[in-house]
Amino acid sequence: MKLTHKMYNPNKKFLDTFGNRYYKGDYAGDCVVRAFTKLTDLDYMTVASMVATANNYSDIRMINNGNYIDRLYSYYLKPRGYVRITFSHKGNLRNTAKLAVKGLLDYKVDGDYDNSFDPAVDGVSSLADRYVTWLVGGRYNAHMATTKNYTLYDSWDCSGSRVDGSAYVKTDGALADSFDWS
Repeated sequence: MKLTHKMYNPNKKFLDTFGNRYYKGDYAGDCVVRAFTKLTDLDYMTVASMVATANNYSDIRMINNGNYIDRLYSYYLKPRGYVRITFSHKGNLRNTAKLAVKGLLDYKVDGDYDNSFDPAVDGVSSLADRYVTWLVGGRYNAHMATTKNYTLYDSWDCSGSRVDGSAYVKTDGALADSFDWS
């Protein structure tokens, strides 16, 4: 099965409202926000606010390519049932996502958990049939994009780009629960 690119760019309202000094056509330097809107099913403005707060930005318009993913993860995603997974496979997103859907990607939950880790709640039994947000490119020259099964959701087709060994996904326990995001 082929990984299919589906155009996904939910930031038009944000750009119309606030503008973005990095915006050039379809490129806005806000891939973290776009990718996590798909992963969390939250609207663009909510995730943009989370990114701004996690990065100590006083103005939401400061969102750019230098956003700190770790802070967003620690402050907002992890408490809501999302985990970072790590894997050693070094390939492009296209092949890595295919391996993940087929159950052939060897990954582990990257935990800073104490003894309270419960695989049934905090674990990730499969990457099929759920959104996965991948770190693409290098750790310091990165892009983020989200897939579900054989569909890539992004503002451009980055499927040929190298993955960097980590991704974000909702845990099995969080899939079974619903959250009040307010």
